[in-house]
Amino acid sequence: MSQRKRNMHVVDSLYFEDWHVAIYGQTAVVTFISVTNGKIKGVAFNERRTRMYDVWIKKQGSWKAVSSQVTPLNR
Repeated sequence: MSQRKRNMHVVDSLYFEDWHVAIYGQTAVVTFISVTNGKIKGVAFNERRTRMYDVWIKKQGSWKAVSSQVTPLNR
C-alpha cells in the first residue's frame, strides 16, 4: 500500500469477471479477473486486467482467506 501511495495509484472503477469457485471439503479456491481503470502518477490506465487466486479455509464455521496470488495479464 505504501508503494501505491508513493505512485499516487488511484482506482476510479473496478469490476470482476470470469469467477470460478472450487470447494474441496473445508478448503475453497476462488479465481477471477479484476478489471480496473484509474491513474498512476497522473497517467491514466484503462481496463488493466489481473488474474486473482484466493485460497480459503473453513475454520470454526467461518471462511477465512489464507493465501492470495495476483498476476497481471497481457492484453
